[in-house]
Amino acid sequence: MTIRAGPRPDPWSRAWRVLASDRALVIWIGLVAFSALTAIWFPQVPRSAHQQNGGAETWLTTVRPQLGRPADTLLALGILSVSRAVWFRLILAGTGFTLLLRAFDSTRRLIRLPAFPPGDQVITQELTLVAEPAAALQAVSRELGRGLRRRHAGDHRLLADRPLAHVGSLCTTRGGLVIMVSWLWTASSGWETPPMRLTEGAAAGIPASGQTLKVEALQVQWGDAGAPAEASAQLVLQDGGPAAAGKADLKTAWHWRGVTYSLSGVGPAVWAEGVGPDGEPLLLRTVAYRPAEERVTLLLPAEDGVRSFAAPVQGVVVQAAAEPSEGRPLVRLRVYQGQAGELVEDRIIHGEASLAVDGSRFDLGIVPYAEITASHSPGRLLLTAGIVLALAGVSLTLAYRPRCLEVTATAQRSATQLTLRVARPSDSAWLTTLVSRLEPGQTGGEHGD
Repeated sequence: MTIRAGPRPDPWSRAWRVLASDRALVIWIGLVAFSALTAIWFPQVPRSAHQQNGGAETWLTTVRPQLGRPADTLLALGILSVSRAVWFRLILAGTGFTLLLRAFDSTRRLIRLPAFPPGDQVITQELTLVAEPAAALQAVSRELGRGLRRRHAGDHRLLADRPLAHVGSLCTTRGGLVIMVSWLWTASSGWETPPMRLTEGAAAGIPASGQTLKVEALQVQWGDAGAPAEASAQLVLQDGGPAAAGKADLKTAWHWRGVTYSLSGVGPAVWAEGVGPDGEPLLLRTVAYRPAEERVTLLLPAEDGVRSFAAPVQGVVVQAAAEPSEGRPLVRLRVYQGQAGELVEDRIIHGEASLAVDGSRFDLGIVPYAEITASHSPGRLLLTAGIVLALAGVSLTLAYRPRCLEVTATAQRSATQLTLRVARPSDSAWLTTLVSRLEPGQTGGEHGD
């Protein structure tokens, strides 16, 4: 058996092999994995923040205490927004280019006759059979077994390879390309709304789709630590035509016509109504620039602290804040009156309550609110197809290693000399076994091309 390098490749072939090599693909995948880990280690700017003017800077103020002084530098370097960073898109471009080269190479090897790439090591063995060249090649073909594709290149040359190995490589590379295309599609055409905090019966518009989302019913079971153990929301979607209804809970989202509606959390809210001394309804106001209403609702997310409403005519301000609890949510109410803001009442409620101030009565109650996010990822199904295709390709690649065999028959006086060559040193044992089955104990001289 002789091992010798094949013909020296030209510069273009050498560059092709470097760019489409396993090493290049491993480097690019490593960089993608490093980018993914960076996105896991550091908080990322939500997609909805990018869709608002100054949204990223506003979001940064919420995480600045966690990140400290480097926060602005991390944002400028794209560490806090990996999917939109220039360096990450360059990594994706390099990965896609390598995958394209490998896909083209796998397609070429699948369609064309098997060939040894220039520069590969070639293992050669020779033997002599007492038969005509055609019969000798037929004997070799019979011994190859299943899984190898045979192609005759003339009457004196036989080529064989494993097509499933090329199919596996082709599926893997094209699956990777499909995944990249799906990500780019979603990044360019997808959208996500900021969290919509809605109580039962409340509705909110979705500007990206022109629809209105309403929480028809909301059920919450509070756990021991004051956090929701289970929660589900009945949602109704209206867009001018027949309404669509669905259900979302903390584990399962509702999918409708390419849009995903997720229930990301729940929290306590306080509703309030007021009645004057003569039984007339009071007008209440939550913020100065909104019109006064007869009924207001205060959402009490944990990160936002205190909420308040006022009865301007009566000079009453009521502040509400969520209190730590081990079961149902508790809310602390503080009532202030007059221009001096005198505290007239301070109490904690766990259900419904009434407050009396100078003949006026305020009825309040605690209800849950749902935090719902709507997102549109147009490449989601394409992403699933790419993952399935890539996994199928990896399975085929692990099951079928590439193998290429070339057999040349040279006619002699009353026999045929066969020269068998394989392109991988790992196939040398298989080649020796093949030669021994063809002519046990009668292998010819061993030398290379």
